[in-house]
Amino acid sequence: MNLYEKWFFIEEAVGNNAFSFDQRPHKKIWVPAIKNITSPDEIELQDDMEKIAFEDFGFDDALSTNYGLKNFYRMNTRPETRPFTERSLQNWELPDDFLQKNSRDVSMKHLSENLTHLSKNQKQIILFDNHNHALYFWYEARKKGIIGDDCTVIHIDEHADTRDNDKFISSEDSRDLQKVFDFTNFVCNVGDYILPAVHEGLVWEIIQIRNTQNLEDYKKNFMTPSIASPHPTPLPRGEGIANFPASLPLGEIEWGQKKWGIILNLDLDFFQPDLDFIDYDLKKEVVLDAFEKADIVTVCTSPFFINQKLAVKVFKDIFWKIL
Repeated sequence: MNLYEKWFFIEEAVGNNAFSFDQRPHKKIWVPAIKNITSPDEIELQDDMEKIAFEDFGFDDALSTNYGLKNFYRMNTRPETRPFTERSLQNWELPDDFLQKNSRDVSMKHLSENLTHLSKNQKQIILFDNHNHALYFWYEARKKGIIGDDCTVIHIDEHADTRDNDKFISSEDSRDLQKVFDFTNFVCNVGDYILPAVHEGLVWEIIQIRNTQNLEDYKKNFMTPSIASPHPTPLPRGEGIANFPASLPLGEIEWGQKKWGIILNLDLDFFQPDLDFIDYDLKKEVVLDAFEKADIVTVCTSPFFINQKLAVKVFKDIFWKIL
C-alpha cells in the first residue's frame, strides 16, 4: 500500500500548514506523490507556482514562500560488494574464490539463500522536501521488516528536530500505516516529528550531528575503515551507544527478525551556504559512513532553509556513485 500514491493539498491549519497560518496570504501547502526512479537525474523541482511546499515568515519577518520537489523519490542503491569474511557469510554475496575453496563444505541450500541475499543488501533512499515525512517512511520500513523497534537515528541536520509538542502516536495506531500517514501530515511538523517515534518505541537513540565537533566526534568514536557485518551491533535498550559499531558473531541473530535498526536521517540544509565554515568533505565523509551503517536512508531537501537547486546538487554529489 502506497499512501503517497497521489499528491494532495493540506488546507487546514495543521501540520506544516499551521505555521503563521492566519498571517500568510496562501492558505494551503502541497504534498507530492512518490515516484520510483533509477537515477538521480530523474529528480525534478516543482515548477507549478500553485503548489507551495512551505511558507512562513523568516527571521527578518519577511514572508518566505518555498517550492520543493515535483515528486518524492524512492531509489534503490546499487548492490553492495565487500571482501568476504566468515562473519559476513549470512549477509553478503559469496565471492567466486570462496565458492572454489568451500564448495564441498557449504550446502546447496545455504548457497542458494546467500546468493539471493545480494538484492536484500540494496538499500533504499527516500528523498522528500519537508522533513516530517521521514516519520511515515520509518514506520513503513518497520512494516516491511527492514527495521524494528529501538532503532538508532543518525540525524545529520542544521536543526535538532526534537521539539516536544506533546504529540503522541499509540503503539496500536503505529501499526496502521494510514494512521501514521495522517499523523505525519496533519499532526507533526518539520520540527517535532522525531519524539513521537521515541515515545512510541521505534527510536531509542538519536545521534545528533549538527556542527564540526559532532562530525569529529562521530569520526573518532563511530567510524571504522571496514565492517565485517553490514549491520552494527544492536543497542540494548538503555545501554547507550558506547559500543557502536561492532560485528556480531556468525549466527547470533536473525536479521529478518531484528528488533532494532539504524536510520540515516539527513537534512540537506546542513549544506546550506551559512554553514560553509563546516568542511564539506568532512560532512560528506560522515554522511557516507552513516549510509554504510544504515538500514534505511531518509533525506529531505528542506525548502525553507536551503535553495532547492543546491540541495539536489549536493544530494547528487554525495550519492551518485551509490545510486
